[in-house]
Amino acid sequence: MAVQQSLLSVANQDTAQLQALSQRTEVLVAFRKLVLSAPSWPFRSIGSIFRAALVATSPLIYFLLNRLIQNYIFPLFGIR
Repeated sequence: MAVQQSLLSVANQDTAQLQALSQRTEVLVAFRKLVLSAPSWPFRSIGSIFRAALVATSPLIYFLLNRLIQNYIFPLFGIR
């Protein structure tokens, strides 16, 4: 905003000031490109989302499988 106001306020400006404004604009444009190119989601594909969800729920899955085996498979073999 300061760059635009400076350019609009005075018609005749010296080259040093224009060069400084140009450098500031280049930095801002580069920063904008960097922000826009950054991923908004930490996972890049559906596969990595699935793996992260599986890892997060693995203790629950292990607990449920353990209880199912104890309640339904062990009694078939007479193990308690």
